[in-house]
Amino acid sequence: MEHLIIGTAGHVDHGKTELVKALTGCDTDRLKEEKQRGMTIELGFAPFHLDGKIFSIVDVPGHEKLIKTMVSGATGMDMALLIIAADEGIMPQTIEHINILSMLDITNIIIVITKIDLINNESLDNTTTKIKSFIKETPLRESPICQVSSKLNIGIDNLKNIILNQSKTINKKRNAELFRMPIDRVFTIKGHGTVVTGTITGGKITKDDHIEILPNKINSKVRGIQVHGSEMNKAYAGQRCAINLTKVEKSSINRGDVIGKPQELSPTLSIDTVIYNLMDNYTIKHNQKVRLHIGTTEVLGKIKLIQQDQIEKNQKAYARIRLEKPVTAVFGDKFIIRSLTPVITIGGGRILSHKSPKLSHLQTKTLDYFTLLEQANPTHIILNLLQTNHQLFTIDKIFKNLYINRQTIYQSLSTLLNQQKILKLKNKYYISNETNTYLKQLIIKSIEEYYQNNKYTISINKETLRTKTFPKWNKDQFDTLLTQYNKNNLLSISKDQIIMNKQQRITQIYQNNQINKLEQLILKTNLQGFNTTNTTQPNINTNQLNHQLKFLQQINKIIKLNQTTYIHKTNYDNLLNHINTLFTQQNKITVQQVRDTLLIGRKQTIILLEYLDQIGITKRQNNQRIQLKTK
Repeated sequence: MEHLIIGTAGHVDHGKTELVKALTGCDTDRLKEEKQRGMTIELGFAPFHLDGKIFSIVDVPGHEKLIKTMVSGATGMDMALLIIAADEGIMPQTIEHINILSMLDITNIIIVITKIDLINNESLDNTTTKIKSFIKETPLRESPICQVSSKLNIGIDNLKNIILNQSKTINKKRNAELFRMPIDRVFTIKGHGTVVTGTITGGKITKDDHIEILPNKINSKVRGIQVHGSEMNKAYAGQRCAINLTKVEKSSINRGDVIGKPQELSPTLSIDTVIYNLMDNYTIKHNQKVRLHIGTTEVLGKIKLIQQDQIEKNQKAYARIRLEKPVTAVFGDKFIIRSLTPVITIGGGRILSHKSPKLSHLQTKTLDYFTLLEQANPTHIILNLLQTNHQLFTIDKIFKNLYINRQTIYQSLSTLLNQQKILKLKNKYYISNETNTYLKQLIIKSIEEYYQNNKYTISINKETLRTKTFPKWNKDQFDTLLTQYNKNNLLSISKDQIIMNKQQRITQIYQNNQINKLEQLILKTNLQGFNTTNTTQPNINTNQLNHQLKFLQQINKIIKLNQTTYIHKTNYDNLLNHINTLFTQQNKITVQQVRDTLLIGRKQTIILLEYLDQIGITKRQNNQRIQLKTK
């Protein structure tokens, strides 16, 4: 494996730091207090050169009060050295560390018996036998065992060979697209500014990249990158690195924060999980408060068990965990849970979703949801996302919801398209069949309600429908959906207007007595026209007049000459016939000639001619008109 993180684990004072020094030549006890007390308090890091490769060793504390620091160090480990002192054997923190490694899915473990120079061969054999007997009942049953003395350099070369052989079998898959680095240290270097360190758990980072520090969404930029003290332009998943950040104060960053690319990661206060109980004689209960360790952060949370009240030893259960502060979690991330008091490791689990949807009141549906996530079939998970969220999804949007590799998303979508379970719109949006049906019904219902409240209206404005029905959608998403339904003849679109069941709607409105009476009234006015300022005519509903006029205008029964005057289409056609006849007799016509032909007043004649000018049938030249086109 190209970038390998090797961590230490084991009871306090069992020789972890001395072993790291024997392997790498580096003393990872960097704090004065650590030197004085002879124990590791903070995380220590050392480059490890082996067979031409550079690995990283993380030395973590073993004291039970420093377990949360140990968990931080275990984040990102590919291999662990479980260290057991020959003169003491398996101790309480040894067992707790085994449980933690197991819950974090660190399966490549080498058991290192240290301090063999302190006991005789018979005692060493006895200790080794006890360790072998103990691990038979743990996930470490197949782990190799190596005996060493760091002080006398005994067995160190053999351990290096075991590490090298083990490293060749590790094939840990990391999300190459999603950059994440949980922060385990923050400090300031004079002349450089704020520096953070951590293990990159996915993706890559490049000098001058813009980044976001979560959960507080602090924006910054990468000034420089170091991997094992060497300046680098890039750092990759699996590498420990130090990142020098610009324009951000040390005080605004904490251990447990996560660095990501801008707007890619979303902090959450609720996670859906599968959890396991590892403790003898301990029951994890519904609504129990726990300490949750994920990445390099610790947060309090309340466990909401799904369809059961408790979890016994070696049992698992689905749970939604409500957190007291936001964390940055991704599908598949491992975590540890510890009790509030006494503070002991009681179990752990795996993130199934960082976006907790509203759970169904039907227990079977809730169970199906969690089971689907645990099975981790990306095609099934993506289909569920599209079916349960009434939205249009792009590949990027699916990625941000699930953090599944984009190539895997594309392949899953192709499978679902071939199975005709989803639709692809505008060559970038995806929608499930179920959601498509739901949205159709929602649009139909919204338009029908609009028609009921606007009884003389044929169409609804696009923006009116969008804000009424899909207020959170952007214009492109809404237009894409409408275009699809236009193709399917569910509705028709004319500029910014949407019409559903056009002919049926027109017929329905046209049969209204008020509409018929108004049309006949306008017809009888001939070319004098109907003026809206004179609404004293009988049988006219003045409250609905403008809507009725607009309807008749939309179905081409009347013509709107100006803001107040309308004429019937039949009378308008007569007007055009008279105008065309005049132009066959002469090239130019006057207002007086038109007035005398139409037998109406001069004022109304001017209104008619100005309308014809406006629509391009005639054109005024001084006091005369010429004909531009016939219509």
